[in-house]
Amino acid sequence: MAGGWRHDEQRVLARMRYWREPVLAQPPSPQYLGFSPDCGGFNNVRMAFEFAVIAAFITRRSLVLPPAQPWYLIDFGPFSVMRPDPSAAPRSSHFAHFFNLSSLASHVPVLSAARLLSTRAEALGLAAHELLPQLAAPPAPLHLRLPASLTFRSARAACRGEGRRLCSYDELCPPRAGSRTPAAWRTEGRLQGDHWAPVRDGEGRRLHDWVEVGDSAGRQCVRHSAYGLPPPWEASNETRLKGHVFCCAARGAPAARDEGAPPADGPLAAYGEAAVEAAVEAKGAAWWQRQLAAAATPLPWSPLSRRAATPPPRRRAAPPATACRRRRYVAWPSVRHVEAAAARDASLRRAVAARQGVEYSGALVHAPLLDLPSCRRDRSDAYRYLGQMAHAVVAAPPSRVGADVRQVLRDGVRYVDAVWQVATRVVAYLGAFGYSALHVRRNDLQYKHVFVAANQTLSNVAPLLREGEVLYLATDESDPTFFDVWRRRHPQIYRWADLFGEATGGLLRGVAVDRKLIGCIEQAICAMGRRFIGTQHSTFSGYITRLRGFIGAPDTLIYHHNRPWSASHARNEQMQPAHDGRNYMDEDPVMWTSTRGKDS
Repeated sequence: MAGGWRHDEQRVLARMRYWREPVLAQPPSPQYLGFSPDCGGFNNVRMAFEFAVIAAFITRRSLVLPPAQPWYLIDFGPFSVMRPDPSAAPRSSHFAHFFNLSSLASHVPVLSAARLLSTRAEALGLAAHELLPQLAAPPAPLHLRLPASLTFRSARAACRGEGRRLCSYDELCPPRAGSRTPAAWRTEGRLQGDHWAPVRDGEGRRLHDWVEVGDSAGRQCVRHSAYGLPPPWEASNETRLKGHVFCCAARGAPAARDEGAPPADGPLAAYGEAAVEAAVEAKGAAWWQRQLAAAATPLPWSPLSRRAATPPPRRRAAPPATACRRRRYVAWPSVRHVEAAAARDASLRRAVAARQGVEYSGALVHAPLLDLPSCRRDRSDAYRYLGQMAHAVVAAPPSRVGADVRQVLRDGVRYVDAVWQVATRVVAYLGAFGYSALHVRRNDLQYKHVFVAANQTLSNVAPLLREGEVLYLATDESDPTFFDVWRRRHPQIYRWADLFGEATGGLLRGVAVDRKLIGCIEQAICAMGRRFIGTQHSTFSGYITRLRGFIGAPDTLIYHHNRPWSASHARNEQMQPAHDGRNYMDEDPVMWTSTRGKDS
């Protein structure tokens, strides 16, 4: 491209769009994987989300997105920047706020917790009935009186003729406080005598039962199958049931990613997905996590966790046991295959070094619902899904699963379009690859030794910068004068606030920017710099380096502002951090060198 493209918004956006567009959504799987957001900051949440996507992809399961809930430093916490409006409604976040779920669904089938509760609660042992107090009463079923001799097809056709569908058992007899009463009694009063009505089965394909909707002998809501008799009601058989047919409201068309999913069934079948989602959020994230803990099989794959070290054999005076890190990788197809391959391959040995292999086998393969219990503690684990995602899965040759996983992260886990659209305006103003960018973390970071004075940072990075080069500075430093010492050499320094002020002519003034997306937008801006210099031990900085690799930035080396650098590229290459499966703060270049871009 000629140099003029660097200030053209459309061409800059085309350059930034590193991913391949989705084509078709993945069909739903009858097995599911649930997870909870990480308890750390946003980029820890992102990393744990990536691990959940990886786990769903390699196990061929539908990924269940948790309900919206408050996220640390997004909705609550010690804010230094991006402060929320204290008068705003209760705050919560959802993965759809940040990530393009259409792209994700082209690699992994996706559904909400509400959809799972509406369709598979009974089969999976989820206590969906606990949501009923939060839900308004659904419309009463439409009661049709047809000829006494019916078939399943005629009953179903009658409901379709009314723009409805045959009710399920839970819709016809909703559970309330441990008992069931026919829903029709609310509007028609008690039906005297013996009255049976057909109900559809959980898959909505055939009828396997009918239900007593009268009060004969106190048997209301008793299923015929309770008598242990074979179901006589099939597609071609007629049964004299006095002609009662109950039709429930038709469900709206499912989202594209849910095509082929079973229709709603169970106690929530009569409620819309939006209403169920609101009810789940009202119950709270802890309620949903308890549901997963009770019904799901935990997936023991946490890449980063804690355990007590085994003390050495006692001889004279053994040192006390100390806490240590245990790190894991997912071995494909098995630990045995990967260990055998690593014995012959140095790169595989580096990937698995000092890590414990885990595999997808045994009872895990057959469990209908798995769970990644993030940030829950037991005696041996803290369940933190933070790791080097490039090596979260280590595959023994000739398998390409490891490379496939990295491709899924490249194409499927990307920020929403709004991030790239706002960032494009800023990048085009600065000139793509015509400025350098820095991320200087100064507040909420546990590694305080990386905090250095502004003049020391400038001294460290000066060999990397051109004299007078335009700089974009992403920082949570609250002192507006902290970086004034830089302006003697770099008069044009821009920070987020400058994009709305006179320094840029109000570049983003009047643009509706979601406060929660500011960090993501700044990452995209930094990714388009000629060089990027980050903060050591920051996953915010680490992800910028990955984006630069995906985009194809002119320099993808890793630089930290708290150490001195050289003007020699060769020397800086020698100073790069070691890349193995344990270091997750710095992205391994294999993440972008082993994946294909949108034009390949």
